[in-house]
Amino acid sequence: MFKEKNIIIKNPLKADIRFGLVYPNVYKTAMSSLGYQIIYNYINEREDTYSERIIYPSTRSLETNSPLSDFDIVSFSLQYEQDYFHVVEILR
Repeated sequence: MFKEKNIIIKNPLKADIRFGLVYPNVYKTAMSSLGYQIIYNYINEREDTYSERIIYPSTRSLETNSPLSDFDIVSFSLQYEQDYFHVVEILR
């Protein structure tokens, strides 16, 4: 995993809801998106929810290497037109 600041690690087994937050573009672009960072932190403030980040081209989370199928909710943050094509690739 990347060396990051402000990464949130929780025990997925203690969360009622696992939330996969997908950014369908490269890591550098995802980390420069203030909205993506705010949503990630906001969701993780809840005691019952654990949000993990999935960033294109990977289909696994950064925090626990979990596949998309492990999440109760999968959300996409779309910023650019090219991201629509990446969403299709991720969902295959």
